Amino acid sequence: MANEIPAVSVIVPMYNVEAYIGEMLESVLYQTLKNFELIIIYDRSNDRSREIVESYIPKFDGRLSLIKYDKNPGGCAVPRNKGLEASRGKYIFFMDSDDVITQTALEEMYTIAESSQAEVVYFQNHGISQGTGADFLNNIRINETPLVKEVTVIINDLAYKLDCYLKFYFRSMTWLKLVRRDFLVSNDISFPVIYHEDNLWTLKLLCLSERFVVAPNVVYVYRKREGSETAPKDEFSKQLRYSMERTIKGMKMLDAFMDGLEFFKIHPEFRYAILNFYTTIDLNWTTQCCANLPPHVIFENLRNLFANDMGENSALISYLVTNNVMLIRNLIDANQKLAAVPPSPAAPQPVAPGESFSLRMR
Repeated sequence: MANEIPAVSVIVPMYNVEAYIGEMLESVLYQTLKNFELIIIYDRSNDRSREIVESYIPKFDGRLSLIKYDKNPGGCAVPRNKGLEASRGKYIFFMDSDDVITQTALEEMYTIAESSQAEVVYFQNHGISQGTGADFLNNIRINETPLVKEVTVIINDLAYKLDCYLKFYFRSMTWLKLVRRDFLVSNDISFPVIYHEDNLWTLKLLCLSERFVVAPNVVYVYRKREGSETAPKDEFSKQLRYSMERTIKGMKMLDAFMDGLEFFKIHPEFRYAILNFYTTIDLNWTTQCCANLPPHVIFENLRNLFANDMGENSALISYLVTNNVMLIRNLIDANQKLAAVPPSPAAPQPVAPGESFSLRMR
């Protein structure tokens, strides 16, 4: 087994997940497909996560590697890239350390990829739950996307693929995709150290793949964890700088990537749509970071942030970003007020997608 090329390399960044890492390991350990390797990359963890993983190493019979990386600047990008470098599998699957996969997940993924000769297999549906143990397993519901009903090879038409992506049919989460390793390596597709790095990664998969396959199989269960991403007010300047620097860096990388593809020169409407898509996502996070701060405080912080790079344009750029943040905030407030209005007695009650479904781990 040690010298055999794994069918799938499962790569997992890990940071302080002692309450969940055992369930993730169990879900991988008892896969029906045995020819896999599990690579866990951890950094700066200060709980028992590492000790728990080490206790599982003998159970995996040489298929589990634990790699420490001390220089991670934050986020999942660097650990994932390090995992890809260390991997040997024909296909790569990125998991989060607090989630689980179904018992036949790797077998289903591998079978679909091989039978369709796919470079990328996108799994449009996934399970979602919260808690741990029986509470987690017994309350899984299915998050569905109505794109395909059976395994389908998407036509190699970039305009069509991008249109689906802009409609959120192809979501960016890495754990919804199985990708052939040689495709990633030959196209130099890695994770940029930016905010929402999986968005640019997914865009590259769409633009550069010739065999992009969509499958309705539910193979992954996402664990919803409580917590707020809104920064404390005394950390606002630091968080805003972090957010905007990564947004600017991401925009430059995105623009440079599209510069290299003839498609975006012929179709500037898609170039703008993609840039707008990414900027909106990043500014949504910035809006959370700003919490309920007044616009003049946001503006002054942005002007200080942009002063060196933007020079005489710093005031204009700061105003435009502040105005955009306020528009997003007002839209969110309006939606929340609308949701609080009780429906008419005659109106049908909405049902969230997948609420009537459940999924049991085998």
